[in-house]
Amino acid sequence: GFKPAGSYDFGGETVTIVSWTSERMSNYFKTYPPVAGRIEEAERLFNCKIEWLQTRDIPEVNFNRLLAGESVNDLWHVQNKIGYWEIVAAGAAYPMGELLGDKYYSNLPLAL
Repeated sequence: GFKPAGSYDFGGETVTIVSWTSERMSNYFKTYPPVAGRIEEAERLFNCKIEWLQTRDIPEVNFNRLLAGESVNDLWHVQNKIGYWEIVAAGAAYPMGELLGDKYYSNLPLAL
């Protein structure tokens, strides 16, 4: 499971969100009132810098970053039609079920 947010410290390292929609996501976090300021809050809580990498070359960019050792703190946003299956087939995706744990899933709301 997860520890409290303040207990994670990236030591000032950069977390890169790699996506073909990074520009749109970045603008969303700057302009949509319910989430405005959340990136800055996360940077403070986790002692990191969050950057956005816009690319349409998924999974090539992801694999290049992985092989070059640049993806340690990457968050990869992919879709099933754009790079997902290539990333999974290569064993480069981390199983979220192993990360989140049973408590996370038991707290999810019931489907409508």
